[in-house]
Amino acid sequence: MARFCTQCGTALDKGAAFCTVCGSPAAGSPMPAAAAPEPAAEAASAAPAPITLPPPDPSPEPADPGAARRKRWRIVLLCLLILLLGIVIGYLLAPKCHQCPNPGGEGSSMHGGG
Repeated sequence: MARFCTQCGTALDKGAAFCTVCGSPAAGSPMPAAAAPEPAAEAASAAPAPITLPPPDPSPEPADPGAARRKRWRIVLLCLLILLLGIVIGYLLAPKCHQCPNPGGEGSSMHGGG
C-alpha cells in the first residue's frame, strides 16, 4: 500500500524519510488513496496569504496653524540678515581708493584739480 505525507497528503516514495513537497518527516502509517487530498487543492491551501499593509498615516498637521507661517518669516528674515551682513562686510573689506578725489573735499585730485 502507498504511503502519503501526513502533513500535505503527497504520495511518498518507497523508503522516503521526508516528504519531497513540504519536508515533514514521513510517518509509518499509510493513508488510503481515497482519503488523499488532491495536490492542486493542497497547493492552493498551502500558498501563503498575501501580506496586506495598513495605509500610511498622513503627515500630522501642526498643532498651531500659525507655526508654519512664523517659521517661513524667520527664514526670510535670516536670509535678509545674512545678505545685509554680507554687504556690510564687503564694504568694510573693500580696498580703499586713496587716489580718488575726495568728493566733499577741496579739489585734492590727482587729475590736476588743484
